[in-house]
Amino acid sequence: MEVVLIVGDSGPTDRNGNQNFMVNNALKMYAVALAEEGIASLRFDKRGVAASRIKGGAEVTFREYVDDIKDWIAMLRNDRRFSKVVIAGHTEGALAALVAISENCAVDGYISINGMGNSADCVIKEQLSRNQTSQVKQVISSIIDKLNEGEITENPPVYLRNSLSVPMQKYLIPLFAYHPREMIKSIRTPILLMHGDKDIQISPEESKVLHTGNNRAKLVIVNNMNHILKECETMDRDQQLETFTDPSIPLADKLVDESVRFIKSL
Repeated sequence: MEVVLIVGDSGPTDRNGNQNFMVNNALKMYAVALAEEGIASLRFDKRGVAASRIKGGAEVTFREYVDDIKDWIAMLRNDRRFSKVVIAGHTEGALAALVAISENCAVDGYISINGMGNSADCVIKEQLSRNQTSQVKQVISSIIDKLNEGEITENPPVYLRNSLSVPMQKYLIPLFAYHPREMIKSIRTPILLMHGDKDIQISPEESKVLHTGNNRAKLVIVNNMNHILKECETMDRDQQLETFTDPSIPLADKLVDESVRFIKSL
């Protein structure tokens, strides 16, 4: 039997794909859909989140997330019930999975869902600068450029204190060092790259960039899939946000179909 390790996105994302009051159950639904096709899966609360919450609220690093992934893979590899081990990561989870694979973590297949092709500093700079004034864009660019030099901005402007708080800046510095398009070049593991054409957080162009790094990978742009893998026909931000808190909205069909086809082909 095949088994898929499902790795969630950035932030306080639990095993079901939920964050705080944003309950959408996207990752749980993905796991159930795979099970209905006879494919096992394992999903987990990220270190510091939900059942994996750390006493004392210690800060968790991206490196620790990668090491956790490598440990989960090793455990699955040693389980004789499973003939193939596949890893499926969602955005930052896709990057963490790619880092693990590039460090000789042996898997039989890699699925990147709404993943990044450019380094995280480029992606975050673009995200935070959308619909901002030129002055605000300059501030954002300056802070991120400083982070690339390892320098923390102790008192970011009020409008950036959530997205670029000091703890977040400390988390981002090592994350910025990874360049997905370059890392994927050396991967020989079969690869499936999927991206929703209605993703307003990470542009589908990011998966296209990732694909330029390894043209052996299969690239699939999923029609009417948004960032949290749900069926969505609009690019309107307010309407999209409604899907983040409605677990009744189904996953995009093609996401599951392509995943199953890829896994069964290994």
